[in-house]
Amino acid sequence: MLLPDKLVVVFTPNLQSLRGGLELVRKAAAYRKESVDVRPLTVFPLVSRVENSEPDLKKVWRFGSFDAKGYQHEFEATLSNIYGERIKLNNYFDIIQLQHVPRYAYGEEIALLVERTSDRLSLSQSYQALADKLISDDIPWEVEVSVDVEELPPVEESSRTAATATWDGVELEARLVEALNSFNWQETQEICDEAIERIKSESVPIAEPFARRLLFFLRRKQQFALITKLADAMFQSGVRSLQIRRQYAQALIDQGQFTSAEGILQSIIQDAQQNKTEELEARGLIGRLYKELYVTSSDRSSSNLKNLERSLAEYSLVYNLNPNENLWHGINVVALSARAKRDGVTSIELPDSQKIAREILAVILQKENESYEPIPFWDLATQLEAYVALNETEHAARTARRYVDTSGADAFELASTIRQFELVWQLKDTEPPGDLLMPLLRAAYLKKTGSNTKIRAAEIKAEVTTLDENLKSLGATLGRDNSVTYQWYKKGLEQCNSIARVERRDGRAIGTGYLVNAADFFPGAEGMLLLTCNHLVSQSPTGFAISPEECQINFQSLKHVFEVEDKLVWFSPYTELDVSFLRLKGQPDAPALTLHNRPVVMTQPPLRLYVIGYPGGRDLGFSLQDNHLIASNETHLYYRAPTEPESSGSPIFESEDWRVVGIHHASRNNVPRLGGPTGTYESNEGISILAIQRETRKSSGTAS
Repeated sequence: MLLPDKLVVVFTPNLQSLRGGLELVRKAAAYRKESVDVRPLTVFPLVSRVENSEPDLKKVWRFGSFDAKGYQHEFEATLSNIYGERIKLNNYFDIIQLQHVPRYAYGEEIALLVERTSDRLSLSQSYQALADKLISDDIPWEVEVSVDVEELPPVEESSRTAATATWDGVELEARLVEALNSFNWQETQEICDEAIERIKSESVPIAEPFARRLLFFLRRKQQFALITKLADAMFQSGVRSLQIRRQYAQALIDQGQFTSAEGILQSIIQDAQQNKTEELEARGLIGRLYKELYVTSSDRSSSNLKNLERSLAEYSLVYNLNPNENLWHGINVVALSARAKRDGVTSIELPDSQKIAREILAVILQKENESYEPIPFWDLATQLEAYVALNETEHAARTARRYVDTSGADAFELASTIRQFELVWQLKDTEPPGDLLMPLLRAAYLKKTGSNTKIRAAEIKAEVTTLDENLKSLGATLGRDNSVTYQWYKKGLEQCNSIARVERRDGRAIGTGYLVNAADFFPGAEGMLLLTCNHLVSQSPTGFAISPEECQINFQSLKHVFEVEDKLVWFSPYTELDVSFLRLKGQPDAPALTLHNRPVVMTQPPLRLYVIGYPGGRDLGFSLQDNHLIASNETHLYYRAPTEPESSGSPIFESEDWRVVGIHHASRNNVPRLGGPTGTYESNEGISILAIQRETRKSSGTAS
């Protein structure tokens, strides 16, 4: 069931009503962010009982006075914090308000039925203006990047100026949202193909607001390749608004297609004479593009230094236009300058990173002191970087705690912050301040829906040790909730020591396996066994499966490789449970994984699962991938999220306490639906650990 996508919040110009309305908006937005529905919740604040006969009071309550903020400022701050954009409500509140008309306080008269006037100040026209906003596809407010000029040109709205008819698809949009929410990538691809085909075949262009929404939904799930494909079709059909171009360029940057992205961004700058906002957005993205080129290259030749110079120039240009507002551009100047100094760059003049960091901190602290609202998450992320630049570790830790707790920071934002700290600041999990900040950010990130991360196996032991030390000394800084999340993340890392790469004798990877207690499957048996898939290791080798004597087990985080006994302890063929139990020649210095003793059942919202393994058979790489359970029965688990070859044999964990509920078995394109409507879905398939236990206990005594 889809939740409503528009919320009208009615309030009157008094503190009790205003505070209640703002709190309702915050709670509704927080609830929506925790749901699986990726569609944004659009909020329409509606001020009522506005008395036009008191113009001074009307102005004070809307715009504020020396000792109080007006309702317009309050809603701008709250909505900006929720949506992650600088929202302006000047034009909105000029139009959307319900004036006080005394006669309607009595009886049952309805203004729309009684009034017969088109007067702009009539109550019926006020209701009509609200209705027009509600049924429109356009965003109801303005979004700005501030510049220090007296007046900005109007924002381009191609959908308003277009003289020709357009099309949109409510049903197609709903299907796309549902597919993305359920991580059904095959269906997502099919819906995008359908949209592309319609774009090419329709005699009228796609509606630009509808096009923006499709790209937005795809971006929230990081489907950058599909954004590129869909935006390219929009381009060819003539839909080339500045906003569409910007989303297209962002997706290209995220895929490393920098040359194509820069061409599009330059076209925005050239065509944005009437839209300063989009010009500055484009310049910021060019800064990001050249930043990526500089920090991802080990080359320190003059050509790469030009990438550094170009990135600094673009960020500095936008920041210097208005240092009180364009803070994220400024903090990138700080980060890049600090990185260049660490790299030993002396051939170009670098900005004073610490001076700019102090200026940015002063602006943010002043904002916080002057506002009733908490500062938005993007300012917290900027504040966090500024404290890192100034080596103020305790302040950085406290800010990081606030940042991961704020409702606006979801998986997408946290991933961007982690990437900035890893690539630009070069923070390490084993050295301050990264030893505190990076685990905290990663732990919060993994708790968000749609997250995934990679951890170098060689760093796991050191990171767990660091986490232990931090938990002992920084409980007051982290707070109880973040300490719990920290401990949860630490426990997840500890599981990795019990997970091994299954290899051929020459070191080539074929899959994953993990340690289990023999007695959990074979009553009375002693020691530990390695559980993996039978299609990987089989007593009867096939074109893919190898025999026990041909394989070795590599615990990379322990830096120890084991041979296995020539005979399997127990197995179930690929056509049944597809599992093999192996006994190692030696004892790894790691515990067996804990098994969950309850069956996995469908819940609402769907249960989240974690898979840890060696994706693609890569060296030193564990992948923790957040999965979304879509179906289960007594034997199988079906879940979404991409897995790569050589993930077979990986343990599947429940999300609360890292207990094993199954073993990853395969990825399938056409899994028949269980217990619901007919049809199929694309899914990963796991074997329930309880189903394996049922079968092995029938064979009690065979584990010797």
